[in-house]
Amino acid sequence: MTRTTSGGLYPWGNRFFLFLPTMIFTIVAKRYLLDPAHAPVPAGVQLTTPEAVTESRIIGAVVLAFVLSLWACVFSKARLREGHAMAMLLTGTVLVVRLISFAVDGTTLAMGRQTLYVAMGSLFFVLNTVGYIAESKRRKT
Repeated sequence: MTRTTSGGLYPWGNRFFLFLPTMIFTIVAKRYLLDPAHAPVPAGVQLTTPEAVTESRIIGAVVLAFVLSLWACVFSKARLREGHAMAMLLTGTVLVVRLISFAVDGTTLAMGRQTLYVAMGSLFFVLNTVGYIAESKRRKT
């Protein structure tokens, strides 16, 4: 492995920060594409019409498009910083919307898997922010 001037391991340490959310989003895309009727069930959502199942599958397609972009960035030195930026944008947006939803909808951290979702979203946001900063510094040297 090559070492950067900042002392961190490159490229695998920084890629790992992007790899984590990419894997989670890959699982989400797979779940909504292959089993759209049951994907939202853990949150208490019941899809009762064929149209609802199709719309659920479309969520999987949107996530898949994002995942394909992230995978391209994970394996490209030139696109790694952009991958971190995309992961920051998505995880940050989802985290903000989730927190706003707590206030608006009455959801709490104690409900279902909310604590896990907030913790993972926060971790992925922080790790990809660190990755983005590291890539920005690497590009300047």
